[in-house]
Amino acid sequence: MNDSPKFHQPLLCALLFLFSGASSSSPISNNGQNQTQRAEERLNVPVHTQTQTQTRIIGGTPASPDEYGWFAYFGDCGGILIEKEWVLTAAHCKTTFESYLPQIVRIGEFCNESENCGQLQENFSLKSTHIHPHYVHGSPSPPNDMMLVELNGESSIIPAKVDKGYFSSSYESGKSLWVIGKGYTSTIDRLMPDVLMHANVNYVSEDICERAYPGMVDESMICAAASGKDACQGDSGGPLYDDSNDAVVGLVSWGTGCADPNYPGVYAKIADHWSWIERTICEVTPLRCEGVVYTRSPSKSPAPTASPTRCNELSVNFVLQTDNYPADTYWVFHDLERNSIEESGSAFESNNVVSHDICLKENRCNQFAIYDSWGDGIDQGGYRLLANGVEISSSDGSFGHEDTPVLLGDCTSCNPSLVELSLVTDEYGFETKWTISHFDSSQVIYDGGFNWKYESERSYITKMNLCNGCYVFKIYDDYGDGINAPGRISLLLNGKEAITGDNFSFSQISHFGTCESRCDIDDMLISIETQTWNGQDLEWIITEKDTGHIVEAETQNGQTLQTKFLCLPRMCYSFSTYNEDERVDDFYSSLSPSFEYSLLVEDDFVAYKRNTPSSFYFGSCTSSADFMRSPFAGIFATVTLVITFVL
Repeated sequence: MNDSPKFHQPLLCALLFLFSGASSSSPISNNGQNQTQRAEERLNVPVHTQTQTQTRIIGGTPASPDEYGWFAYFGDCGGILIEKEWVLTAAHCKTTFESYLPQIVRIGEFCNESENCGQLQENFSLKSTHIHPHYVHGSPSPPNDMMLVELNGESSIIPAKVDKGYFSSSYESGKSLWVIGKGYTSTIDRLMPDVLMHANVNYVSEDICERAYPGMVDESMICAAASGKDACQGDSGGPLYDDSNDAVVGLVSWGTGCADPNYPGVYAKIADHWSWIERTICEVTPLRCEGVVYTRSPSKSPAPTASPTRCNELSVNFVLQTDNYPADTYWVFHDLERNSIEESGSAFESNNVVSHDICLKENRCNQFAIYDSWGDGIDQGGYRLLANGVEISSSDGSFGHEDTPVLLGDCTSCNPSLVELSLVTDEYGFETKWTISHFDSSQVIYDGGFNWKYESERSYITKMNLCNGCYVFKIYDDYGDGINAPGRISLLLNGKEAITGDNFSFSQISHFGTCESRCDIDDMLISIETQTWNGQDLEWIITEKDTGHIVEAETQNGQTLQTKFLCLPRMCYSFSTYNEDERVDDFYSSLSPSFEYSLLVEDDFVAYKRNTPSSFYFGSCTSSADFMRSPFAGIFATVTLVITFVL
């Protein structure tokens, strides 16, 4: 799996996460035994988001023969037979399925023993695939994650009943559901089950799910969770089943971790996509429409288009020659000065020429970036980029995971610098995360490792442009032992090494760029990160211990992650947090803890993932009384506070 930066911009979440999978990666070695040992120590192994790694059933039990005869399995993904020649699965399974030869869909797959343990199984090759037109490829939280697979023949197995809008819309919190699959059964061992598995989970309301994944859940999704039970690697596209109504209501799509009660599993909601499902089936196989008449759209002849609107700014033309796996490739136009996505896109037709026009502000500094999620570039393909008819960049497609970003427009005021982040992970790559933030605005510009986890012992290179200014780089290690040798991280600014590090515990903070006037050499650089949900206020105060003078205070309200940087003289300070959370402990308290915060002092956390309000000292505190209120005595200096607040 690969991780790359994402842009933080409200209301554009579907586009923000297109950057996942954009870092260069090459294998170094493998040490599964050590990673297993570390996971056992932690009892909670972070895993890749399911959109990239597909999912597996955790905490399940074997199903009975013929209980789910309509279950389909192919290419490490699940699915459901919904018509005699149609299977419904997740759109992100397309790339995985295409990597398997032969491409066989097994309807009724149940067990690995001879004769499928007595259950009828029928195998088909595929005739065509149809991805939802609004599916966002490359996103770790993909909306409209659905794909229809047309079989090359008709199955005699009875199709599944699906929710056409009658059931899931009326669910109440705690509703019993079942997730079904045949993937891995443990987050530690990579063992496949001998039979089809299912696990009983509970419906999680959209507002609760939104608190776990702020800005990532929309109406095209449905969430479910249960302690110790979940879908995880190997079951993507598999069914979320409502046994009381005998209907499949969702498809396994994505999530963070496996069976973590703080992070529900997220499924593509069938009811919200039924009109597209029905229309697609009717267009391709009209006899299945039961009297509903649709005119099949031509597959080759494009519909007439209006005359193009003249671009009076910067007219950009992007021409892409796709390879056999077009869905791996996606591109982004980014306004560096406003930190906004101007346009992004992907392609799904193989070995085809795609021409795309975009009108950009000529007086803005824009960046074009192109990525390949598989990491092999565009095989026997390539692209050309033209601005006002003049070619400014081209490639034969041999760029691996990402090509060097290209600047367009007027970049005089921006005066951008090329930043190259080189990361070599240790044997616990999933523990590593990083952010790059603007010092003055505190806005996170790029990050890595939060939504998609890094693989262990691999090399990653991420390239990005930043306008002239002062920036703060922070790297985190979940376990608290930094990056073990030979792992390391370095940041190059215009080809010169600006930051290097591996010898830290939980975190390390550095600033780079034009930062001369920010902090004196004897000052402490302080970073405070806050996040709240559902209008809940969170107040924090920093005071000087000796004088009681309030240095800084702020009340946070809003779902977006906010960061504030301060430079403080080296003395002893008190940090306090306050809130008015009066929620009673109920069924969902484990799904949505009140809040969580961590306090970093230079390269060590003073408090890590605390979930109660508290007050303690930090900085140059030397007397014995100063240690009485500190959660971790003896760790003082530069401070980073990380707070997550949830109802």
